[in-house]
Amino acid sequence: MTPWPPTLGIRAAALLLLAAVPAVARASPCCAGATVVPGRLMVHEDALVGLDLRVGRELGAFDDGAGFNTASGDELAFEQGIFAALRVAEKGQVAARAPLVQTYRDLRGTREFGGGLGDLQIEARWDFVDAGQYLDLPGIAIVASAALPTGRAPEAVERPLGTDATGTGAFQGMGGVALEHVAGDWLVSATGTVGARAARTVFGEEVPASVIWSAGATVGLMLPRDAVVALAASLTDEPAAERRWLRLGISAGMPLSDEWRLQGGLFGDPPLGGFGRNQPASAGLSFVLIRSWS
Repeated sequence: MTPWPPTLGIRAAALLLLAAVPAVARASPCCAGATVVPGRLMVHEDALVGLDLRVGRELGAFDDGAGFNTASGDELAFEQGIFAALRVAEKGQVAARAPLVQTYRDLRGTREFGGGLGDLQIEARWDFVDAGQYLDLPGIAIVASAALPTGRAPEAVERPLGTDATGTGAFQGMGGVALEHVAGDWLVSATGTVGARAARTVFGEEVPASVIWSAGATVGLMLPRDAVVALAASLTDEPAAERRWLRLGISAGMPLSDEWRLQGGLFGDPPLGGFGRNQPASAGLSFVLIRSWS
């Protein structure tokens, strides 16, 4: 591979740290954007493996009229993911993530904890132009992802409070375009995707396929020692199901060495009327550790 100037390598590293910002819509049990794996290869890397940990607390839920109602009980969601990415040719990369999902619920004094394997996630990316490669042209890439229904669907639960639900019960695919731009110490990225959730049968009733739209943006700032802090927002909409979801996040990350990098972040869904529809709202934190090879 052609060597990159050190400054571009540092900036690219920062942009890739932003890829794990928890604001990207990937943790919802019903909606997800095209970015589902919290690790991306830098321009000089050939492969990576990683571990991500997340914990969230439900704040309440949005109703059909987009009004927000506070939670009547206590709910905590935990998730641990193992992921890997591999370069394909010089411009492409593929990745996969296997999650374990657990839920704790306390409803009117009844407490329950359950979980298991979640939906397997697969992602692909092809960078036509790398961020920082040209002064007057942003990085341009196409992205695609799929979620396989390997987790337990909500209608297949066996526990009274449904804490053993770990997946959506349907195949989902997304695809779109990602743009990235470097301006001095500032890093900006935007992604737009469209996809669909496959039809499925629930208790003998056919649930039709539906279209899903998603858009996200991230703004990051380079700090000393190659660290980066980033703010992000993502909006996902499933019109046929009358679902809408906004997520915000802040994260910070830094390389620990040439092979290891670390990131932590906070995420949340604004618990205000009008910011969601027919969706739960939660807040939490995430942690990502990555080991790469060049």
